[in-house]
Order: sequence, then C-alpha cells, then structure tokens
Amino acid sequence: MLTHQRNQYHQIVVKSGKNFLTTFYKPEPNIINQISSQRMTQVNENRERLRPIVKTIIFCCHQNISLCGHRDDGNLLDVVAGNNSMVADEGNFRAFLKFRIESGNKALQHHLEICKSNATYISKTVQKELIDVCKEIIQENILQNVKAAKYFSILFDETTDLSHISQLSLSFRYLYNGTIKEDFVTFCNVHDMLKCDDNDTGDVEPRVTSELSV
Repeated sequence: MLTHQRNQYHQIVVKSGKNFLTTFYKPEPNIINQISSQRMTQVNENRERLRPIVKTIIFCCHQNISLCGHRDDGNLLDVVAGNNSMVADEGNFRAFLKFRIESGNKALQHHLEICKSNATYISKTVQKELIDVCKEIIQENILQNVKAAKYFSILFDETTDLSHISQLSLSFRYLYNGTIKEDFVTFCNVHDMLKCDDNDTGDVEPRVTSELSV
C-alpha cells in the first residue's frame, strides 16, 4: 500500500481529485462567466441610462405633448448650466430631461456627462425610433389579446389630416376578461390601401388584418 501511494500516477490522480472537489464545492468564476457577468452589468447600466429617456417620451406621448422644438441640438448639460442661449427654442422633450436633471436624476446626468456626442440617445432620430418601438410593443399586446378573445369586430373611422390625405383609424372591439374593450391600433392611408391589382377585390379589411397578423 505504501509503495502504491508513492507511485507518481497515484499522486497525480489524488491531486486531480482534490482539485475537482475544491472546484465543485468552491467554484471560482471562469472566464466565460466573468465575461457574461460583465456583459449583464453593462446591459443593466445601459437600461438605467435609457430609463429616464424612455419614460419621458412615454409621458409626452401619453399626455399628447409634442416632443420636438425649433432647435433640439447641442449639449443638454450646457442648457442645464445656463450656458446656452437657445433654451427658449428647445422642445418639450429636452425641457423635461433638463427638469429631471435639475430635480436630482443622477443616472441621466451621469449618462450625459460620460457619453459621446453621437450616443446621447436624445436626438430627434432616436426619439422617433423609441416611439416606434413603443408602438410595436403596444400593438403586439393588443393583438395578443384579440387573438386570445377569438371573436372580435373591426372598427374603421375615416378623417382627413392637415395635408388633405384621408386617414383611416383602425380599432378592435373584443371581450377581455369579461370586459368589452375597444383599442386603437393604427392609422391607414386610405389612398394607399385602395390601390389594388387586377386580382384584388379592393376590400380593405382582409389586407389590414393580414398585415397585422390577426
């Protein structure tokens, strides 16, 4: 037995076994887990940066407040510090962000302090993109409820906008948890919807519901 214990292969096996048990009971974070952990930390930080921006956009849309002004460029922190003479020409969105910072929103202030000028996420382009994302999420939630209800009716209402284009509002009426709901989904350009080929009947409803995957 003593001779066996002195053999090199036995000592290697014993050492490997001890290393396995140590790793099993006291696991150290490996490179993959460390990278994953760092990535999740970065993701959470990015979410916290975007949170006040997205909430401000949602608030403006919910209250039917326009976002853009005559001039929405420049460093917002300069506006907060009073170094920008164009304050009166800025839109409501930037004004609300300024109010958030002045009210003590450190996450938003820190984001604008350290971000690059092309990564502030408060430009007019990003505003529109975030609004589109919110629209898609709301539409998806409504359509899921409509599909779950199985039976629904489609409500159309036509009006002409300021550019003299006929717009068709589309809403769904359905039963949800014992309650009748009517949810607006989208606007349709009537002129575009009525364009059809020789094999098309010209009916609007089938085209609209197919586009919305109902």
